Amino acid sequence: MCGMATTEGEINVGSLDYQRGNVYRINVQAEMYQRIERRETRKKKGKNGKVKHHVVYTYHDKWVSHPVDSSRFHRVSERDKNPDVRWPVSSQQFKARDVKLGAYHIPDDMCDMLGNRNIREDWDGEDGEAKKVKTVAHLDKQYGNFKGFEEFGDFLQSTCVNGEKVGTTHIGAFRVQVNYAPCRQVSLIAQQMRNNLNNEWTFRKWNPKKKDVDWGEDNSPDEGGPPSSCCLNCLYFFFCFYCAVADWCGYLATCCCSFLGAMGEETVYLVSEVHENGVSMLKRMEAKANTSAKILRSTGIVFTIFGWWMLMIPIYGLMLPLVGGALYWAAGGASFLTAVAIGWNLGAFTMILAWARFNLTG
Repeated sequence: MCGMATTEGEINVGSLDYQRGNVYRINVQAEMYQRIERRETRKKKGKNGKVKHHVVYTYHDKWVSHPVDSSRFHRVSERDKNPDVRWPVSSQQFKARDVKLGAYHIPDDMCDMLGNRNIREDWDGEDGEAKKVKTVAHLDKQYGNFKGFEEFGDFLQSTCVNGEKVGTTHIGAFRVQVNYAPCRQVSLIAQQMRNNLNNEWTFRKWNPKKKDVDWGEDNSPDEGGPPSSCCLNCLYFFFCFYCAVADWCGYLATCCCSFLGAMGEETVYLVSEVHENGVSMLKRMEAKANTSAKILRSTGIVFTIFGWWMLMIPIYGLMLPLVGGALYWAAGGASFLTAVAIGWNLGAFTMILAWARFNLTG
C-alpha cells in the first residue's frame, strides 16, 4: 500500500506555544551551559611497589540538556557555580496522536520506523518567522528569570545571569532548538485489520500462520517453530544433547534452536518512505534474511569447531606423556584437525536437520 501519510490536527508544544501539523514528531532540545564534575579513579604505584587507588575530580564547562546541581560538588570552590533556576523548557519529544495512510491508522510502532530525516526549524524561513515571533513572545511573558530570547542560527538563546549578553557562551546561557519529522510518502506491507476497540482500520504484522488471530492478540512467531514429527523431535533433542558435550557448542546450539524456531515462522512488517512496489520490498527483506542466514551458519560452524577443539586439547594433553614432549605441537595440531572434522560434519548435520524440521513438516 502506498500514499502520503497525514495527521489529524497539529502537535502542540505548550511550553513554547509552538504548533505544527503533518509531522510524525517534534523534538525539543533545551540546553544550558553549565559546569560539570567528573570523578575518576586512578592507579598509582607506591615506593613499596603496591598499587594505590586515588580519586581525582576534574571540572569543565559544556552544554548540558539537564540541570546540574553544583551545590554538592566535591571541591568547595566549584560549588554553586550553576544557576538554581527553573528551566522554561525541557528536552522532550512530542508524537502525533493519529497518523493515517488514507483511511487507515498507522500504529505507533510503525510510526517509530518513519521520519528518520529530521528538519531543524528555520526561524528565518517564511513559516518559521511567524512561529519565532509567537514563541519568543510566549517565553518572554512566562519566564521572567530569563532575558529576552533572541535567534542565533538554529537556536533561540537567552540567559539567566545578569550582566551577561544573550548569545555569548557563559555559565547560565540557555538555548532551545526545535526539529521535526515531516510526513512523507509511505510504502508498506502489513496485514489490514479492524481495531475492535475503536472500530477503525489499521495495520499489524502479517503472519500467514496466524492471520486469523483476533485483534489485540499476539501473532508473533512461536519460539519453538512449527510442529514436527516425533522422529524429528527425537533427533532434534539428540543433537542438542550431543552438542552439549562441548560447552561452547551446547550454548550456541541452545541460542540457534530458539532463533531458528522463530525464523521458521516468518512475519512481514515492512515500511519505507519512498514509493516502491511490494515485490522490491520483499526482495530486500529476502536479501537481508539470506545474509543473516549465511552469517549464522558460518558462525555456528566456527563455534562448533572451537568448542570441540577445547574438548580435544585436554584429551590429547593426557597422551603427551606417552608420545613425548617433542610431539607437543603435533598433538596440538591433531586436536585441531579432529575438532575441524567433527565440527564441520556436525555443522552440516545441523543444517540438514534444521532444513528438514522447517521444510518437511507442517
